[in-house]
Amino acid sequence: MSGADPLGAAAPPDDWASGYSAFLLRHRAKVWLAIAAVVAVLAVGLKDFRIDASSDQWLLEDDPDLKIFREVGRDFPGQDFVFVLYAPREGTLFSEVHLGRLDRLVQDLAGVDGVSQVFSLLDAPLLEGIDVADIAGELPTLRTPGADLERARAELTESALFGELLVSLEGEVTGILVSLEANPEQAELIERRYVLLEDDTPAGRAELLQVQQQIKVNQQLQVERSQRLIAQVREVVAQHRGETVELFLGGPAMILVDVIDFATSDVAMFGALALVFFALMLGMLLRRPAWVVIPLGISALVVIGLSGLFGWVGWLPSVVSANYIALLLVLSISLCMHLIVNFQEQRVRDAAAPQQDCVARTLRMMFLPCLFTALTTMVGFGSLTISGILPVEHFGLMMMSGIAAAFVLAFTLMPLCMLSIRSDHSEYIPRRAALNSALARWSNARPGQVAAVAALLLVVGAAGIPSISVDNRFIDYFKSDTDIHRGMDAIDRHLGGTLPLDIVLDAPAMASAPADDEDEFGGGDEFGSEDEFGDADEFGDADEFGDAAGSGGDDAEPGYWFNTRTLQFLKRLHEHLEDNPSIGVTRSLYSGVSVAEDLYGRRLGEFELQVLRGVLPAEIRSLLIDDYLSADGNRMRISMRLIEGDRAQNRSSLFADLRAHLEADPFLQNTQVRLSGLAVLYNNMLSSLYDSQIRTIALVFAIIGVMFALLFRSLLAALLGLLPNILAAVLVLGTMGHLGVPLDLMTITVVSISVGIAIDNCIHYCYRYRHERRSGAPPGEAVVRAHASIGRAVYYTALIVTGGFALMLSSNFLPTIYFGSFNVLAIVASLLGALTLLPVLLNVTGWGRSVQEREPAA
Repeated sequence: MSGADPLGAAAPPDDWASGYSAFLLRHRAKVWLAIAAVVAVLAVGLKDFRIDASSDQWLLEDDPDLKIFREVGRDFPGQDFVFVLYAPREGTLFSEVHLGRLDRLVQDLAGVDGVSQVFSLLDAPLLEGIDVADIAGELPTLRTPGADLERARAELTESALFGELLVSLEGEVTGILVSLEANPEQAELIERRYVLLEDDTPAGRAELLQVQQQIKVNQQLQVERSQRLIAQVREVVAQHRGETVELFLGGPAMILVDVIDFATSDVAMFGALALVFFALMLGMLLRRPAWVVIPLGISALVVIGLSGLFGWVGWLPSVVSANYIALLLVLSISLCMHLIVNFQEQRVRDAAAPQQDCVARTLRMMFLPCLFTALTTMVGFGSLTISGILPVEHFGLMMMSGIAAAFVLAFTLMPLCMLSIRSDHSEYIPRRAALNSALARWSNARPGQVAAVAALLLVVGAAGIPSISVDNRFIDYFKSDTDIHRGMDAIDRHLGGTLPLDIVLDAPAMASAPADDEDEFGGGDEFGSEDEFGDADEFGDADEFGDAAGSGGDDAEPGYWFNTRTLQFLKRLHEHLEDNPSIGVTRSLYSGVSVAEDLYGRRLGEFELQVLRGVLPAEIRSLLIDDYLSADGNRMRISMRLIEGDRAQNRSSLFADLRAHLEADPFLQNTQVRLSGLAVLYNNMLSSLYDSQIRTIALVFAIIGVMFALLFRSLLAALLGLLPNILAAVLVLGTMGHLGVPLDLMTITVVSISVGIAIDNCIHYCYRYRHERRSGAPPGEAVVRAHASIGRAVYYTALIVTGGFALMLSSNFLPTIYFGSFNVLAIVASLLGALTLLPVLLNVTGWGRSVQEREPAA
């Protein structure tokens, strides 16, 4: 046991800390002016600061599937759309009343600026009973006067094209497809970028920078247009909702806009809530107005200055980094809290000491541990910079810059403010935390019990890790009471799924349409590969299609895919996809040709297929053929919708199984098979991010361990300090696995971030424990003293940090909620580990008594 002073003997403040505090005192006005000038200059950049809403920022630019996705969008326009579901509450859909209301809704939607086309039940051609010779004329629809509504209902619900896609199978719910205007300039810029990426000349690199900048500007403008468009669509839908009709919204454009809107809302909401929460917590814990105003003021300067800097350099927060403001506030206040608590201790210990001496002692005592805690936190965020995903990399860089700025300002402005405060030392009497005292007693009295609990938690956490999955169901990103969730759920249940997924098949290089006698499936092709018409071809001079057979198809090449063998393959594929509960409605050439065959009354042979493509009017040909076959006929698209609400199959597994099935089909030998769609691109990004984070977790721990060893000049200290944080990481990952929470764009970064933040507790505790042991305290007493001093600061900062993350639970964006929840779990686990398991390990190993470096007494 040492003397009566529980905080250790004080050494004369005659070192760098004394000189630094004297410098601050002499030049306080210049220091304030310099900091104010820097922040003011940086704040000019706030005019360019905004949420980066570009969806392309979430994707891997070098992903080959991204290039295919863009090519598909070029070859098959209309991929960007909003889906409006119309569900009568009273009456039937196929009634004059509801069809009239549907017509008015369609007209209002068509009037929205930015909408290129609106296709609804009213526009679907009614082909039943139409003579083939009349197909080139104007076809009847539900808008046609005198249309038989019951007959139309029967036809459309059973249609190979429109059933379950445009109208539900029971005929009581319909969907309106609202296509958004394309941006041809952006498509041209992206194509130009692909070319310039291969140009390594100075001129090529210079042009590439210009093109990339223009693409980024256009992306932001496009998203802003989409936000305005979606807002107008919502206004139109709201005007048409009523007691007799229910309306829902969904579609890829809705998902992207709502994700951005929720992220933007979170920035504003969490910023305001965090300030209020931190003010209340600081006031309650430190009980002095100065200790509320000063940390909040320093944190505000960090946020304002850094946000302006990010505006200058173009590091704009995205969905994944939208909460960086709350994180910077948390980390800045944590640094300030450690300085305040230690300053209180110095004032209590030596009432007669000049205030400048107390400030100097605080700087000496806290500089190294705070420096290393800042560095270790930067390491955690730094692991994000090698993800290969631009917004994640920017998040890492933003937080590393913010932590560095917070450290500099905390160790400049906090001592400056402390030197300026005039008050009696009695105001600094610290409050004792009952929890800290209880944890200290438990660690000293029941070390075996502490170790057993830690081991149990480690086993439980490790057991859940194999159940972790990477998944990207967008419906799971939104609370069940949000419009977007309700819309996707309704579309899933009634109209065959929400999210588009395409199979893209490219013909072999230099391929042409194969001859009939090359049919690998033999002559029994049910689609009529053996011409049943022989020499008596009814398409001769008496061809019911007229002259169109000879001239109408000049602009449509048959290509590789438009033949009966393709139709047989597509029939098999449709049957396979229909058995998968994760895949909803599927449409392809097979669907369109099936409609034509129903119209014609028999299977079509090769010649009939080519004639059919030539004589169809553009509107009908687009529906039956052109939506699934490129202009040259050598790229084919099979369109599907994914059931967002189906959780039976992991998306990664779904895509892998689908690719394997396609590649195993003999018909597709030597062809290029690709999956395309937002879900594929996002899944690729998540898989890449997961791989990078798994690889970097070990690296993060290794780097932090090295820093621990450097700080304490002890490998044992590094090992002991890491163990509680390894336990916290395992517990967080295991909990995700046990609860079935998939890793997504935000939760996948939790471990690296939380470890970087949570390691601070262990650094501070080890530093203080060693100080107490060097002061002569035996292990048990060193634990009591460390808990009473630094343990209080650790406890306070943990309360603030967990409270800051807990604010995220109020978000409507579920990834943000998960991010906040699991960070809270990580911080709490690390706190308890630092105040229970770590003391046990330090006592058992005897660490601290054999440290050889000389440490000035505090």
